[in-house]
Amino acid sequence: MRRGRGVADARTAGQVRGRGGLREGMQDLGPLPAQNGRQAPVPAPVARGEREAPARRVAEDDRAVRQVLDQRTAPPVTVDHPGDASEVEFPDERPGRDPIRTTVLRPDMDAGTFRTMIDTRVADLRFVLDALGLDRVGLYGHSAGGTAVAQALHEDPRVVAAVNLEGHLDWMDGTLLPVAREGTDRPLLLAGTDGFRDDRLDRPWSALLAHGGPVARRQLADSDHWVFTDYVALVPQLQAAGLTTAAGRAEMVGTLDPRVSVPAVRKLVRSFFARHLPAPR
Repeated sequence: MRRGRGVADARTAGQVRGRGGLREGMQDLGPLPAQNGRQAPVPAPVARGEREAPARRVAEDDRAVRQVLDQRTAPPVTVDHPGDASEVEFPDERPGRDPIRTTVLRPDMDAGTFRTMIDTRVADLRFVLDALGLDRVGLYGHSAGGTAVAQALHEDPRVVAAVNLEGHLDWMDGTLLPVAREGTDRPLLLAGTDGFRDDRLDRPWSALLAHGGPVARRQLADSDHWVFTDYVALVPQLQAAGLTTAAGRAEMVGTLDPRVSVPAVRKLVRSFFARHLPAPR
């Protein structure tokens, strides 16, 4: 089998064109060291739970992010996790399998279930790399997807770079994931928001950064957890239509104008992979 390269996406920003960029909304916490090498594909897991359905579709809906990756790196590969994502529609019919698999997860998840979920996501990602014959890839993911891509980077040498969009790096009981406990020698970007930041997120991220290496942290100001998904485009429209409040919008995506936040997130992901997964010459 011919071995390949690529980029898998973890479902990032929504679909809004406009002005703005990294300096307008993103707090720069320092540069990432450059890495030599050639380009790869990027598979991506997603968030979980009741709000996941729109967030889960960002890979399909966010054409601008995908176009950037298509032009600068390699065609993205999207990864869904049956039984984890709110719903996954299979591309074909098989005996004994429903055409749509809905989630088995519930909001009152415990540490053991969370560990199983992340372990399964990492196994899914590695299965996709095996199935597609990919040997040099980048990964990006949001929320639990970010957790999974960071751990996959730690476990699988085929993953040469990853972007964790606000995924926790502990097992909910305070135990650090191996990537946070042991560090990494491959490029990893930790991107978060000021609205979602708390002690649980900070402690393992800080532990990982303390190891040194090609790991950096960025923070988007005036934003919250779902700014990395297509909610960033949808929720302001819901507010304008009177279907959610200003407080509801702030709780989900923050108050930053999507004409600033969307280009900032796109530029962040694009520049990271352009630096660490340069296009083949």
